[in-house]
Amino acid sequence: ETSSAPALRNIDAPGPSTRLPQDANGKANGSGALVAEFMGMGFPKEMILKAIKEIGDTDTEQLLELLLTYQ
Repeated sequence: ETSSAPALRNIDAPGPSTRLPQDANGKANGSGALVAEFMGMGFPKEMILKAIKEIGDTDTEQLLELLLTYQ
């Protein structure tokens, strides 16, 4: 006999991670999201990573200004 009740989800089952990438100190690393955001604006990934390496990833406006100077 088949049941029409929905199957229960196994929350312990392996699947895609929802955790944010973390740096060596265990803090959430937002660089990945920034890279994706700036790539969506048309900047090459290598250029974005270079800018983040130069000035960090805390000031997105400053990053954008730096990226524009690379053009």
